Amino acid sequence: MGSIKQSPFFIFGYVPLMKSTGQKITIKSWAEEDRPREKLAIKGKSFLSDVELIAILIGSGNKKESAVELSKRILFTYNNNLNQLGKLSIQELAKFKGIGKAKASALIFLPIITHLAI
Repeated sequence: MGSIKQSPFFIFGYVPLMKSTGQKITIKSWAEEDRPREKLAIKGKSFLSDVELIAILIGSGNKKESAVELSKRILFTYNNNLNQLGKLSIQELAKFKGIGKAKASALIFLPIITHLAI
């Protein structure tokens, strides 16, 4: 087994958080200033990572992953490149558990939205 830094889930210093019982630790249990939405409100958009931006956009994860963990996995799958997300189909993104047509549509427009915000 590889080291934690080789894991796709070590992106941006985040490691998947699991209780010893195998349950995920929800974002609500994080310190308020570390939660993506609250971090945006407190510190501003320039302090958000791409993972946190995606997590805010999708709003929730699935039964096994928080929105941040799911966002990390999606971004890692596409070489940590937001522009690649815009080139995907709704069907390709919807293959991720927790991503339906609405969330996939939002992710496809993410590169355009981030470009307009600059």
